[in-house]
Amino acid sequence: MIQRIHKEKGLTLIEILVSIVILGIILTAMLGFFSQTVKYSSQNENKITSINLAEKVLSQYKASNSYTSEHNINGKIYYVDVAELTAHQTKDLIPLAVKVYTDPSLTPKSLTTELYSYMEAK
Repeated sequence: MIQRIHKEKGLTLIEILVSIVILGIILTAMLGFFSQTVKYSSQNENKITSINLAEKVLSQYKASNSYTSEHNINGKIYYVDVAELTAHQTKDLIPLAVKVYTDPSLTPKSLTTELYSYMEAK
């Protein structure tokens, strides 16, 4: 009787399928991570834009006692409200509140930034 000894090199079909499944699971997990990263990045960009807009409007209001309430930045519309907090006014200083919203109804849910400062009384 002749015995044949085969030294097989390579992978079987089952080994290939198992490796594809494992790779698919890993890629699915990574895809979820990347989508969360994009979401947080977008939220941070919106927050930074709101803060910069609030500072710009505050400077504008201090200089001229007027401001533009609607701003289109990077295709997104922001709505600004500036209020003088006269209940807390002193002889020399007027407290100001600048609020930036993403909805024209200025609801608390759409509030993105609140900035408080003082302005010299004239």
